[in-house]
Amino acid sequence: MSRVNVLRIALCVAVGSTIGQTVRAELITPKTVTSLTAPDYWLASNLIDNSGLSVANSLDATHAETTPTNAWVTNQSGGQNSSDYYAAGQPPVLTFGLGGLYNIDSIAIWNYSPRLDAPATAKNCTKFITLAFGVDGVFGNDVPLPTPLIKGYAGEKAQVLSFGRAYLANTVRMTITDNWYDGIGTAGGGDRVGLSEVKFLAPEPSSLLLTGSGLLGLVCLIFARLHAYNSSGRN
Repeated sequence: MSRVNVLRIALCVAVGSTIGQTVRAELITPKTVTSLTAPDYWLASNLIDNSGLSVANSLDATHAETTPTNAWVTNQSGGQNSSDYYAAGQPPVLTFGLGGLYNIDSIAIWNYSPRLDAPATAKNCTKFITLAFGVDGVFGNDVPLPTPLIKGYAGEKAQVLSFGRAYLANTVRMTITDNWYDGIGTAGGGDRVGLSEVKFLAPEPSSLLLTGSGLLGLVCLIFARLHAYNSSGRN
């Protein structure tokens, strides 16, 4: 086989292997969070500090049972012994500052996570959310995520929800439109709204850059050699 054909085959293999590579996801822990319903029963800052996670900044992490120091939950909107938070309360709104500009395409949520033997308390778990993506305080329209969040319990991993596309943002506004209250009971669950931890995901910029620059260098080298061989009259 001629050296020119060998170079051509090498180029095809390089391009094919690069296209076939899986780009890693960057896990983004927000730097700030504010709550429209503050002062809340438990602080919103617990959502972004890895408190309660078995491993910091990892999708493999599980979350411990919710406590006042590792989760966020609202006050009762209707006072003591109220039932459904949404019967009297406005939807909670959380605004996350990412600390930089990212193309984010997914959200990772550890829901409010009571013990397995506390099903009533699990009614406080978040069920449906909408998201608005902002750059320097200017937000787009709210985007509802149609997939409900599963009820959270202690010892579970995050639920990752895809947006279906990437959004450029340094701020994300989350509106919680419903919890898991089922209309049964007058107290003990569904009278608040809670979450445990929130993070976002984006394609890894560094891996994209390395893949693209490495492929470009290889292509340039191979074409230069092909040109040299063709110019010499060999094949």
